[in-house]
Amino acid sequence: MKINEILTFKKEYEEVTKKGEYILCPDICNIDKIGCIYNDVITLYKTMGKKYTERQITIAMIALLYSPRTYIGKSLERGIRDEIARIIGSSTSNISNTLTNVVSWYGIYSDFRETINDIYNNIDINKYK
Repeated sequence: MKINEILTFKKEYEEVTKKGEYILCPDICNIDKIGCIYNDVITLYKTMGKKYTERQITIAMIALLYSPRTYIGKSLERGIRDEIARIIGSSTSNISNTLTNVVSWYGIYSDFRETINDIYNNIDINKYK
């Protein structure tokens, strides 16, 4: 009985690991494009209801595009936080604190999640690759 459970677990684990590698793969890797993405996200967000700040929305989007693993509690990919801080004109600790909040909000607030999903679905990712 136990060996069957182990073999079933092994198979499920392999499937989840493979799916995780695909889902957690960044859409964009070129950090030099963060400034362009920042501007495009703000432009898209201005056409929507503005309940959240542009800073919160852009940080959430950049994390999703460059480091989706942050949405499961992992750290941002190296260099992204510093580049966001430089572009926004903020400290890296402020970026980290805001990121912690927006990742939490994505799971809690449906309006925030819908806003991020709408922007994600309307941004031309290929433009930045």
